[in-house]
Amino acid sequence: MVNWGEMYYIALQEGGDDKAELYRSTLVKYPITIIEANKELTLQAARYRGFIKYRMQIPLRLRW
Repeated sequence: MVNWGEMYYIALQEGGDDKAELYRSTLVKYPITIIEANKELTLQAARYRGFIKYRMQIPLRLRW
């Protein structure tokens, strides 16, 4: 699951309106289904992201 708003926001930060619109216009050409995020999907995505971030930090913690 990709947060459409977050993708657009990052593109705005990296390259302004032109880059964000380029990303948007490129993505709409692909067979991507955009679903409305509800509380359950948002919670599930947050848990997944937190799990991945935690797992990526384990090797760093083992070095200390």
